[in-house]
Amino acid sequence: MSNFWTPDKLKETGRRICVAVGTRTAGKTYSLKKEVLEDFFLNNRTFVWSRKTVDETEKSAKSFLGDMNSVIKGLIPIDSEGQPMGFLQSTKDFLYYKVKGEKPIIVGIFIPLSVQHKYKSVDFSTTLKIVFDEFLVFGAYLPNETILYNELITSVERVKDDFEVWMLSNSTTFNNPYFRMFEVGKLVKGINIIDEWKAIEILDDKALAVAETREKTLSFHLGSLNGGQYNDYAYGSKFAYDNYKYIKVYKGRKNYLFSVKGNIKIGVWELPDGKVYFSEDYNKVGKTYSLLRSDYSGEEIPIGPGLGKRWIYLLANGRTQFDSFGTKSAIVSYLRSLT
Repeated sequence: MSNFWTPDKLKETGRRICVAVGTRTAGKTYSLKKEVLEDFFLNNRTFVWSRKTVDETEKSAKSFLGDMNSVIKGLIPIDSEGQPMGFLQSTKDFLYYKVKGEKPIIVGIFIPLSVQHKYKSVDFSTTLKIVFDEFLVFGAYLPNETILYNELITSVERVKDDFEVWMLSNSTTFNNPYFRMFEVGKLVKGINIIDEWKAIEILDDKALAVAETREKTLSFHLGSLNGGQYNDYAYGSKFAYDNYKYIKVYKGRKNYLFSVKGNIKIGVWELPDGKVYFSEDYNKVGKTYSLLRSDYSGEEIPIGPGLGKRWIYLLANGRTQFDSFGTKSAIVSYLRSLT
């Protein structure tokens, strides 16, 4: 039996919006691709696969079949001579099943969330599943993204009782527009029942066969320096289900160091116990460093990698403190970009 992730536990909840987040190389995308292909060949059901932008969605479409050869081989019917009766072909918009001499059949549709309105006239009568891949990001979301998300669901669902939405992400941050829309409280590892419609699974990499792959990565090495646990943030997404860790407003005396600026401006302070404190409170005078590295204005200074590595060490050893989810998300996002 495989120890890679499967959607089975979320299915058992009976919820129609199922969310799986955290832990790279666990097989989330592969498992859902396998399921939608099986659903087509066994039940004649089509699917919608969505990413945020046109470019991201086209890349997903192009690579969709790349790791599915063994699955496809077991699904496509064989003729009397032992040869496949048809084949699958992916374009930037559609996944087709083609049989010689017959009209191509649509298996799935690739829809960028940013332009989902262009697909409202498509026939979705046999579509019972939307898969929204990489729905969480550490950066900018689309304007009115959750509205676009709801509009896509409305266009495809059309009052089907067994319609499902699957949302997948390697990244995990509590501070995101989807969890705010879902009114998510504190999350724990495993299955979290949000309400009668939604369930969120925070993957536990210790229960999955990903350790060997993970240990070969640079970010695992950086996280393991000096016995630290930064790899929990890089892969286990610990701050999603333990989202209050290191977040506490400090009201005592502190020493101002400088500010950093990404999507928001953050003051960097030193506390009396030596911890580094990140806060939306900053002085208007003093140096400002850019977290964007390659995109800074004349008033900001490109930040050096040495400082980021120092912060990784401090975070790994519990020597940082944040005043809010927003400051924590911004700083951890920057540290992830270094690994």
